[in-house]
Amino acid sequence: MKVRASVKKLCDACISVRRGRRLYVICKSNPRHKQRQGYCTDAAAPSLQEIEREVGEQEENVQDRGFFKPR
Repeated sequence: MKVRASVKKLCDACISVRRGRRLYVICKSNPRHKQRQGYCTDAAAPSLQEIEREVGEQEENVQDRGFFKPR
């Protein structure tokens, strides 16, 4: 199966099918025409713990400068 940014029908037997949020091209006459649209991974995205830690550090820095007064 080919993963592409844009899929297109390669022959008359190819059909496009949407499953969930992905678009597939399926061909019964030539299986090499199988395609899927889109490739997205969250592997590089920071985890929730990393984001919370970063926000906490930023709040501490602001408190140290005297700009933030706790209630």
